[in-house]
Amino acid sequence: MHKDKDELERNLNIEEVAEMEDNDHEMIDKSNLVNQGFKALELIGQILANYPGHIEGRDKGKLINEAMNAGLRLLNVFIKQITSEKDYLLSEAQQVS
Repeated sequence: MHKDKDELERNLNIEEVAEMEDNDHEMIDKSNLVNQGFKALELIGQILANYPGHIEGRDKGKLINEAMNAGLRLLNVFIKQITSEKDYLLSEAQQVS
């Protein structure tokens, strides 16, 4: 890992390396938000499944609607990320095969 970074620093200027590191941190932040979103969806599902008689119908409907909307927002994040990283993903897939 350090050899790769040292080699990059020799071949690229420091600003380009810093930009790459910022992009890595941004991707990690997005991954953490997506993970939190999935955990929230899981929690809502467990609440709805385990306490069916304790939650009024109107409140269940709100929870289901919010969970569905959150799921769609998470899907949108995935689609945008894949679209923005299309060239990178294709090159990585070609290297694997």
